[in-house]
Amino acid sequence: MGVSIISTTYNDSHFLPKALSSCLQQDIEKEIIIIDDCSTKPFDLDAQALVSQHGMRYIRHTKNQGLSAARNTGIATAKYDWIIPLDADDWFYPNAIKSLYEAKEGFEIICGSCSDGGIYVPAIAREPLSPALFKRENPLICSSLFTKEIWSRVGGYTVRNHAHYEDYNFWAKCFKAGARFKYIPVTVYNHTSRENSMLRQLQSRGDYFRKLATEGVFD
Repeated sequence: MGVSIISTTYNDSHFLPKALSSCLQQDIEKEIIIIDDCSTKPFDLDAQALVSQHGMRYIRHTKNQGLSAARNTGIATAKYDWIIPLDADDWFYPNAIKSLYEAKEGFEIICGSCSDGGIYVPAIAREPLSPALFKRENPLICSSLFTKEIWSRVGGYTVRNHAHYEDYNFWAKCFKAGARFKYIPVTVYNHTSRENSMLRQLQSRGDYFRKLATEGVFD
């Protein structure tokens, strides 16, 4: 038993050495899968070295398909039953995955907190999950641990022809499908805020993308 870590990159592989090093520091049986979503920039040399030295799996899309498709590609090839994503510019705290994994009994999704200029505690820690909560906000963090079975049951991450709140929509679909969620008070990863990040670009139309994340799930 172990965990498959799925890290996606598109023209930001220069962040990967820190991300991948943080994956290697996790004290748990694991595999690390990197999905390059057809970057137009060369793959970072230090990241290449880590991939080669530590037997990580590198998969490159032949055309850009977006974050959801990249994650789906990685998860489809994962050998373990438990999955956790990590964006290229984020990094795990030591032994965070082990803490999530040890709390998995009886649950399909285990969530913690993250840091981003302070500790962000998601809504799942403050109130029970409900359709009303999902319609109001995304109650989980991105790098949460989940089963490959629940990913398959809900049809994976929704692929659209434009960027959207992929994680938000995925958690909503899992909740609708009856997944059992658990929060534990562990800081799992550090989220890197960037001016040109996809999330920052979507924030100007946040109301639209929040509605899109649950549209067709609870309505």
